[in-house]
Amino acid sequence: MLGAERELRRALELDPGFALARLWLARALNFRHRDRRVYADLKTAVEQANRLPERDLCVARCELLLHEGREREAMEMVKQCATRFPADKRAIRTVADWSFHAGDLDTAAIFFEKERILDPLDLEAVDHLMRIWRERERYDRMIA
Repeated sequence: MLGAERELRRALELDPGFALARLWLARALNFRHRDRRVYADLKTAVEQANRLPERDLCVARCELLLHEGREREAMEMVKQCATRFPADKRAIRTVADWSFHAGDLDTAAIFFEKERILDPLDLEAVDHLMRIWRERERYDRMIA
């Protein structure tokens, strides 16, 4: 992720208002668990809403809510994003992943399945589904 982080920082040096680069930098930093910086970059990206595609802005607002500790509101809102943008893998993945880690395996399974339809080769979605099916002893699903 360091290479991506470096490139995104260079893009922001050239254009500090490049909201999409700021959003993806926040996501890259989030991968490495730098909470304060993630929050600052997410907040700045959302404040530059007029420079973000609507589908990215929709999920970014949810990520910001999550960082503010407003988990329930973030989850409700990201589900709305997935409904508004049913072909957006980021929105679908976010609902699936957040649901999985919140213990809502029913919702997680539904959205990881949707993600598999969008990208049949996404091994992370398959891995999560395997965990869900193993937890539910649905071994028939694991070999289907």
